[in-house]
Amino acid sequence: MRFLKRKYRRIPIYIFGYHKGGTTLFRKIFREFCDLNNKKFLALPGKQTHIPQNADVILFPHSLIDLSLISEPFLGVHTIRDPRDIVVSGYLYHRRTNEKWCVNSDFVVKHPIMFPQVPYSQEYRSEDWKMKYLNSLNGMSYQNNLLNMSQYDGLFFEMNNYGTWTIESMDKWDYNNENILEIRFEDVMNNFGEIFKMIFEHLRFSKSEIKQGINIAAKHDLNRKSKAEIARIKHVSSPKASKWKDYFETRHIETFGQKFGDIMLKLGYE
Repeated sequence: MRFLKRKYRRIPIYIFGYHKGGTTLFRKIFREFCDLNNKKFLALPGKQTHIPQNADVILFPHSLIDLSLISEPFLGVHTIRDPRDIVVSGYLYHRRTNEKWCVNSDFVVKHPIMFPQVPYSQEYRSEDWKMKYLNSLNGMSYQNNLLNMSQYDGLFFEMNNYGTWTIESMDKWDYNNENILEIRFEDVMNNFGEIFKMIFEHLRFSKSEIKQGINIAAKHDLNRKSKAEIARIKHVSSPKASKWKDYFETRHIETFGQKFGDIMLKLGYE
C-alpha cells in the first residue's frame, strides 16, 4: 500500500475562536479540508504556551494564547460574536450538552484541579479560583444548576459564569495583528459563501482550494438546511445568528450593560 507523503504548508493557518462562537463550524470545515488534502489538522482547547510543529491548520477554540509567543510566520482568522448571544447560546447549549465538565458532579478535590472538574478553558486559573468556582455550584453540576433554575435566573447564571469567561477573553484579544483576519460570526451566518471566500483568499488558498473550500463550507450553511436537518445538529439550537432579543428581559439588558457596556463598544456592537 502506498502512502501519500504529507506536504506541509509553508505558512501554517491558525483559527482563533470562542465557545459558542462558531468553533464547531470551523472545526468541521477545516478538518474536512485537511483530510481531503493530506494536511495535518489540530484542535488545541484551553490555554496554550507553545505551538506544535508540522501542523498545517490549528484551531484554538478559546483563543487563549499570547500571540507574542508565535515567532514563525502564520496566517490566521479570528471570529467574535455578539456577547449577548454568547450568553444566550451558552445557556441553551449547557442545558442539553453532555460535555464532561458541564455534567460533572464529582466534587472530591485533588490538586491540581483539572478537566472535567473545570472546563479546559479554565484549567489555567489559580487553584483558589477553581475552588471558588466548584463551591459556587452548590454540589450540583453546571448543567443541573441551569436545569433547576427558571430561564430568567438561568440566563443570569450563564452571564456570570461561562458568559463572563468568554466575553472577558474576547476583550483581552489583540485586534491589531495584520496576519489575522477579524470577522464576526453574524456576518458568517448572514453572508456565508462570500465570507468564507474572503477567509480562504486571506489564507492564500489556491484557486482550486478556494473552490473546494467553498463547496465544503456550503454543506454546513444552515440557510441551506431544512428544519429537520438543523434539529439533528446537537450544537445548534436555532438557525438564527442572533436571538438575544428573544430571551433577554429588561433586567438582563440592564445588568449586561453594567457589566459589559465598555466591551460592547470596543467590539463594535451596540
